[in-house]
Amino acid sequence: LPPRNFAQGFFENATRISGEAFLEEVNVQHIACAHCPCGCIQVAELREKFAPAHYSTVRVSYDYEPIFAMGTQLSISTPQEILRLIAFIEKQGWDCMSMGNTLAWATEAFLSGTIGEAETEGLSLSYGDTRSYLEAMQRTSEGKGVFFRDLEKGTAFCASKYGGDHFAMHYGGLEPAGYLTGENAVMTWVAGVRHSHLDDNGYSLDQKLLMKDMPLEEQVRMQVEEAQWRMVLNSLVVCLFARGVYDGQVISEGLGALGLDWTPERLKQFGDETLKAKYRLKRSYGFDPKKVIIPEKMFSVRTSTGLLDRERMARRLDLFLEYAGIA
Repeated sequence: LPPRNFAQGFFENATRISGEAFLEEVNVQHIACAHCPCGCIQVAELREKFAPAHYSTVRVSYDYEPIFAMGTQLSISTPQEILRLIAFIEKQGWDCMSMGNTLAWATEAFLSGTIGEAETEGLSLSYGDTRSYLEAMQRTSEGKGVFFRDLEKGTAFCASKYGGDHFAMHYGGLEPAGYLTGENAVMTWVAGVRHSHLDDNGYSLDQKLLMKDMPLEEQVRMQVEEAQWRMVLNSLVVCLFARGVYDGQVISEGLGALGLDWTPERLKQFGDETLKAKYRLKRSYGFDPKKVIIPEKMFSVRTSTGLLDRERMARRLDLFLEYAGIA
C-alpha cells in the first residue's frame, strides 16, 4: 500500500483507513450490481457543516483504489478526509486514480523544488494537507491558472512540461493503482493492453511469491495466460471479482444454455486471438511496449517482494511478448 507518491511499500497509518475502519466509522450501505448476491459496492455517509447549525449529508461510494489515490498516496489518514476528496472528484467526473497520482506528483515536485509558488500561485502543497488538495482541485475545476488547468491533463503531461519525470507515476500515460507488490505488478502496467492492474494477475502473482518461489518463466507464462483469459471475461462483461467462478467449463455451459456452441478450447483460442488483435491495433497507432518507461523512482523503492531489477524486468517483457505471440 504505497504512500506519498510511491515513497515506500507500506503506510504507517494503514489501520486508521482500513476497510474495517471505514466500516465502523462511515459505512452505511452495501449495494450490489443487478442480479448479484455479493453486494461489494461500499457506500459511506459524509456529513459536513456548511453554516452554523446546518449540515449537508452526501453518500459516497469507495473501495481500495480510491482510498489509495486520495488516502495513502497523499498521506491522508482519516476516512472522513478521504471521503471529502473522493466526493469532490466524483462531482467533477474525474478519474480518481489519475487525479490522486497527479496531485502526488505535484506535491513531490513542489517539495523538491521542481516547481514553486510561481506555478502554484502561492498555494503550498504538502502531504497530509487535505485543505491544500481541495483548494488545488477547486482551482483545477474552475480553470484558474495554467498549472491547475494542466493538472487535469494528468501526470505524464505535467511531468513532460514541468519536470520530475523520474518520480512521475505513469505507464504509457496511465497512472497506476496502489499495488507495490513486485515485478509482476509493474509488468502488468508496462505490457497490459490498457496499462491497468486489471489487465492480468500481476499483483496476485507477486502475493503468491511471498509463500513460495516460482521460476521467472513460469511467472510470465501464468501472467500471459491470465491476460488472454481476461479477454474472454471482459468480452462477456464478467465481474472480475467473480473470475475464480467463471472458468472455461462454466462459461461454456452457460453459453450452451443460450444455444451458443463455445467449447472451453474455443474460448481459450478466442482470448489468445483477441489479445493479439488488441496489440495489433495499439501498434498501428505507434505503440511500442519496449518504449514504455518504468519511473526511475520505482527502482529504489522496496516492494513486497524486494527491489525491482532492470535486467529481470527487460527479460520479463521479452518473455511476455514471446509467450503472447506479439513480439
